[in-house]
Amino acid sequence: MCSSFRCLRKACVHLHQQDVLEYCEDMSLTNTVSSAIQKLEIYLHSTDYKGYDKYSLLSMPFPLMLLRWQSILGKIARKPYFVSAKYFPDFWLRVLQPPRLAHAKAMGLIAEGYLNLFTIYEDEVYQKRSQNCLQWLLENTSSGYPQYCWGVPFDWQSSSNRVPANTPIASVSSICADAFWRWGNMFEDENSRQVVRMIVDALSHSLYRHPGLGADRACYGYTAVDKAWVINGNLFLAEKMMLIGKTYDNSDMIDESLRIVRYCLENVNPDGTFYYQGAEAGKSGHVIDSYHTGFVLRSIDRIHSLHPSEELEDCLKRGVDAYIRLFVGPNGETWMFPNDRLVDIHGCAETIICFGRLKERFPYLDIYWKQAIEWTIAHMQDSRSGHFYYQQWRILNGTWTIRTPYVRWSQAWMFKALSEALILANGKKVGW
Repeated sequence: MCSSFRCLRKACVHLHQQDVLEYCEDMSLTNTVSSAIQKLEIYLHSTDYKGYDKYSLLSMPFPLMLLRWQSILGKIARKPYFVSAKYFPDFWLRVLQPPRLAHAKAMGLIAEGYLNLFTIYEDEVYQKRSQNCLQWLLENTSSGYPQYCWGVPFDWQSSSNRVPANTPIASVSSICADAFWRWGNMFEDENSRQVVRMIVDALSHSLYRHPGLGADRACYGYTAVDKAWVINGNLFLAEKMMLIGKTYDNSDMIDESLRIVRYCLENVNPDGTFYYQGAEAGKSGHVIDSYHTGFVLRSIDRIHSLHPSEELEDCLKRGVDAYIRLFVGPNGETWMFPNDRLVDIHGCAETIICFGRLKERFPYLDIYWKQAIEWTIAHMQDSRSGHFYYQQWRILNGTWTIRTPYVRWSQAWMFKALSEALILANGKKVGW
């Protein structure tokens, strides 16, 4: 009896010690994230949410002229500029001095990040700052198109044609919709939810819908001026259609969402990955990277939560396994491309967001999620300014870090990622 009691007591002590260790780990993670996001928020607010973009050096008149020069001589002439701009962007930013701009996608991400902080701290300052970002979006929607939709604040060159500034884009508008939907749910504001309905309506009328796919499939262009077959852009639209259809009992919207999903699922690769574009785009669309893969997985997860199916569940399982195998490094870093040891902050942010969202469905993701948070903060955040670096390249036995503080590409995404991580680390759930 005494021996059994001692064994039971020893087991209880062990369990207690394990609970204490887990509690200390959670507190350490919470403190790490809290400190990092505090520095980042100060930096973001000081910029008035304006800054350079990853594509700033491609949207100036000089590089756009080089891109339009399609001869062999033109391609040779532009090579030095694009290579040097890729590895030494700070130099060209000083030379060309592109304008520091507010970006609709950044505003949507930052608005949602502030709502996350309000969820944790209940500080009205965060509520007000989120509201200011949403108000900016309402006042800066794409002109000449149905309300509400947004693009990027500069001209850019897609693979097929020039896209004018503020042309509606599926992904940008969808991310803004997330912020309005979150605000509407948190503060029971039906007007904000109606904005989301208008966003979905605007996209469905502004984006090109490919004909000839049959009655059970649908695919939309990525912007209002192209006919691209972008998978993540279509799933962004599909998840919003499913959300509106389920919330407001709109069967036509649900059916159209399922048609888009059907098209996208037919483009799943045997290893569970997705190319950037569907098969119709040919080899030019056969690109696989971490952050677009994360977008796809999160959209499928959202659609599956609203309209469950075994096919979507299987697609998620295979997609998550592929993400871990191809993009997750041994220390928690996120590779941008398979078998390419390039770290891009966008991929780091997406791993934190995606695994944070999916770890309730797949609990084994928790360890990868924590490692991604810790590695990204330790290696990609500037300890003084609080901003996050753009990229880190593996060169021989060392690394080359590009420290350029892109607001939309880096800071806004990390603000959303860390604010969601803080909610989850505090034992709460992240809303839609």
